[in-house]
Amino acid sequence: GHPVEEIFVIVNEETGRITQSPVARVLRDGVIVALANHTCLKAKDGSQRPIADSGAPIRDKHGAIQGVVLVFRDQTEERRATEALIRSRAELEQLIESMPDGVVIHNEGKILYANRAVGQALGYESGLELVGRRVLDYIDAPDHAVVQGRLDVAATGEAVGVRETRFRTRTGGHTVMEVKPGPMVTFHGERGIIVIARDAAERTQILARLQLADRMASLGTLAAGVAHEINNPLAYVDANLTYLERQFYKYAAAASSPGGMQKVEDALREARNGLERVARIVLDLRAFSRGSDDEGAGPADVAEVLANTVKMAWNQIRHRARLIQDLRTVPPVAASGDRLGQVFLNLLVNAAQAIEEGAVEANEIGIMVTQDARGRVVVEIRDTGRGIAPSDLPRLFDPFFTTKPQGVGTGLGLAICHGLVTSIGGEIHVTSTLGKGSTFRVVLPVAHGEAVARIAKQAAPESKGARASVLIIDDEPMIVTAAARLLEDDHDVTPMTSPREALAVIARGERFDVIFCDLMMPEMTGMELYAQIQKVAPEMAERIVFLTGGAFTPTARAFLEAVPNERLEKPFSFAVLDQIVRSRAKSG
Repeated sequence: GHPVEEIFVIVNEETGRITQSPVARVLRDGVIVALANHTCLKAKDGSQRPIADSGAPIRDKHGAIQGVVLVFRDQTEERRATEALIRSRAELEQLIESMPDGVVIHNEGKILYANRAVGQALGYESGLELVGRRVLDYIDAPDHAVVQGRLDVAATGEAVGVRETRFRTRTGGHTVMEVKPGPMVTFHGERGIIVIARDAAERTQILARLQLADRMASLGTLAAGVAHEINNPLAYVDANLTYLERQFYKYAAAASSPGGMQKVEDALREARNGLERVARIVLDLRAFSRGSDDEGAGPADVAEVLANTVKMAWNQIRHRARLIQDLRTVPPVAASGDRLGQVFLNLLVNAAQAIEEGAVEANEIGIMVTQDARGRVVVEIRDTGRGIAPSDLPRLFDPFFTTKPQGVGTGLGLAICHGLVTSIGGEIHVTSTLGKGSTFRVVLPVAHGEAVARIAKQAAPESKGARASVLIIDDEPMIVTAAARLLEDDHDVTPMTSPREALAVIARGERFDVIFCDLMMPEMTGMELYAQIQKVAPEMAERIVFLTGGAFTPTARAFLEAVPNERLEKPFSFAVLDQIVRSRAKSG
């Protein structure tokens, strides 16, 4: 009984106004009417329901309109689903924008979408600046043909694998990304292929580190073995040179040919110089094989270590620069003196090699020792040399990286310095200006408590004491002979090359003030001999001083850490050898 207009009230969503119902329009105009999706049905309760309707007239045989047929479809759920889809798309795009990996959607090579990550990887603020351009616009020229081929294959729907691709950046530089084309997708009504691009720099760096670690592990084992083998001949060459020097100076005054004696003295000095150079190489090899495994935390007197190091490096320095030293009084540091000397020697030699020979007065190498606000000892070694390029500074402490000419450096020195310093809780930094020079700053922790007292005790001069009985055990005959030759004037020395024979002598009841025993011997190791002596003469086990050319096996390292006995590194100096013997003679 109600007019059609009162039953069907149509509301325009955009304007909110009532529009004419389809029934009225059909009756009035006699045409088929299709309503747009942006209209709503206003229900009796006043609520609005989204609809999609159409209407058509019903005519009699004469063409007169007799009624109306309406097709009425409620779109409430469909509208909700559409709105949810729109929201999910927005959320998905927001998620893609926040991804660390680059995402590109392209259609036949034309970029439809690019997220922030890929834009920034190419030097842009966002990916919007890439939209509308072609993928090949950002590919390095040599890769164009390959990339075009991959685009063609991906367009057929065939799977395309991951490939590292070189891209051109906004500034003209290059970056490498791993590219993996994905499936075909619909993006804002257009079909396109989605592509994931990941920055390959991090993966390449990790791979390089793993390869380097593998190389270093192999080289470390080799270096430790080489160092051990070299140290044996070094030990007896050093001992024999020391003996010759002592004898030379004893008889030099009585020589009838001063000129001839001068030549002998020169030869001895040159031999000593060569020996020290080989010894420094061995120290580097052993440090490389051990990594950051420190042997002893000191203490060390920085001034004393620097004084000795300067003497060793003086031949390199004196032809290139004036040496300026500002060595303030600082407390002992918690570091091995030998290791610290190795660090300073590398830095001083590097400083010298950064300066060309022949302009001594125009150049300086400076050494400054101070303390920082935290009480740590700071050693600065500066030079007025060629300097280091800013691009090289981040890699300066990497193993095998060197700025020196081919054949001048191994690239291990600064890496070893960094490892030694950081292993004791210190720091090493560098600042440099091309053409003006470089400054290396080594920060070292201070030694405390018993360590400080220990250095004072070690520095105390030993007076000549009573004769001591000494047993020397080493499978290298020339080592025991050379060591015996050094000590036999002042002590009673028994040299032996067989640890089993030495064990038999001790088991028979012979006693010694000190026993020098090689750690690694083929017949019986020093570790095994130590265990046997503990059984037959425990007091003698305490008197063993282990000789080692490099404890490169885990078992040997663990053993030396576990026992309280002293150790003496090959090549050993006569002063240290003599000091140990005299201290045992007095205490025994």
